[in-house]
Amino acid sequence: MTKEERYQASAEELLRLVGGKENVISAAHCATRLRLVLKDESKADVDEILTQIGQNPLLGGVTFSGGEPFAQAEALVPVAEAVKALGKHLMIYTGYLYETLQKMEQPGVQRLLMLTDLLVDGPFLLAERDLTLAYRGSANQRVIDLEKTRRRGEVTLYQSDYETLSF
Repeated sequence: MTKEERYQASAEELLRLVGGKENVISAAHCATRLRLVLKDESKADVDEILTQIGQNPLLGGVTFSGGEPFAQAEALVPVAEAVKALGKHLMIYTGYLYETLQKMEQPGVQRLLMLTDLLVDGPFLLAERDLTLAYRGSANQRVIDLEKTRRRGEVTLYQSDYETLSF
């Protein structure tokens, strides 16, 4: 099987797992992520997707973004628990500030926070857009290392070798 044929087979399998091409509203990607917006998330075969994630040695983790993950925290907790059981890290993008999330009492919010390794908090602000920032789109957003934050009892920002990106 050629490289192109493997890519085609992978794309076809992914489409099957998310409920078919007709279930995809939009797709976007960068070098590290594929972002899909689905019409009906219940059509996605979450168990099989998790199996595939667990079997792929190239995947270090899973990212929840879009549709405000913490507005659907209760539904995401079982998926997050499965991701962590696979030994993968969990990163979440949210428009809320971490301090706001800590005070929320909606079902699942605190459990989802406990399962999260990295949290990118704050809304994307076009006026503060900065394409050189790693893992975030605007300067007001923070990348919080939640493991260190919980251990130290104060917000601790994630330190990356790629804090800014050069093009």
